[in-house]
Amino acid sequence: MRRIVILLVVLAGIAAAAGVQSQRAAVSINSNRMSDSTFRESLQVLANNKNARCYFSTIYSIAPHNAAGRDSVTSTTASQWANTVIDGFAISAYADKHHLAQSAGVLAKTKRTLIAQLSTQAQALKLHCPGTARAAFAALPTSVQTLLLRSTAASEELVRRLGTAIAITVPNLTTYYQAHQSSYDTLCIAVAVVPQAQLSNFHADQRAGMSVKGLVAKYSVDTQSKAKGGSLGCFAPSSTSYSTVRTDVAGQAPNTFGATPRAISYSGVTVGLYVAVTSRTTNSFSNVEQLVASDVQSQNSTTASALQNSLLYKAAVAIDPALGRWGLASSGPQVFVPGVPAITKFDRATLRLVISQYAPTYQ
Repeated sequence: MRRIVILLVVLAGIAAAAGVQSQRAAVSINSNRMSDSTFRESLQVLANNKNARCYFSTIYSIAPHNAAGRDSVTSTTASQWANTVIDGFAISAYADKHHLAQSAGVLAKTKRTLIAQLSTQAQALKLHCPGTARAAFAALPTSVQTLLLRSTAASEELVRRLGTAIAITVPNLTTYYQAHQSSYDTLCIAVAVVPQAQLSNFHADQRAGMSVKGLVAKYSVDTQSKAKGGSLGCFAPSSTSYSTVRTDVAGQAPNTFGATPRAISYSGVTVGLYVAVTSRTTNSFSNVEQLVASDVQSQNSTTASALQNSLLYKAAVAIDPALGRWGLASSGPQVFVPGVPAITKFDRATLRLVISQYAPTYQ
């Protein structure tokens, strides 16, 4: 989900053939446009400048992509950046229409705030960027800096009016963690994999008070976990499965299966998966900082998405077909990634060939 508070993305590739110089609009929305050359220049900075890539990665709390080659072309990269530019133009136009503060003083303050936030988030996520956040921002083309500052200033004002956003600072993250501490426990779980034909009987015994181990022994068809009383092990916040486990057991009492199973495929047959928490271990804030930051960012994004989409629904958007197509997804209007080959690194001759075949507007 794209954020409206700070309109930056992590980018790890370039999206157009080297040496092509065009002043056609790569992206336009209503009366605003970004030229093809400016669009590609900003992508190249974020792809090749390790410092910029490091700081901008803090927006989504993910590790920077350090292995991208100078000649790499990633279609998703171009589409993400197109979405960012469109968001920036949309919110800036809204600011102009509703006379939100956009003076030189406001933009200067926004720049200081944005740079400070990038530094704070990098520190919170324990990233060791090779330079300063100020240098990372300064590496962008001047016109792109202006767009991001204007849209960020407007976004912050609008989010303040919404009254529910949380600034990503260490004190705020600590407060959020303290209010949601149980959401970051290490979870030990038990599961029952129940055939559809047995679901009614399972629920009847469950309502009658049968224990987790009793339900597992009677109904589960997963022999490996069944032999351990349903135990599937423990999942710490660092586990890639943690978010799924946390969702599956949300709101459940200890040692109790939920009332509604999750449908999964087991040996080619759809069955019901029940999950119960058998024990919890509290984790310190320092061990879960990154997950807390990610959760807060997701909450902020959800808060602002309705307003953002209301702007984009009404916008007249046009993009270079090489970058993708503008359409309506379940989460709202966005740029869809174009259908290009799954190639991540190749020489310039191959680059030109792929661009000519799949991105004809760059010829």
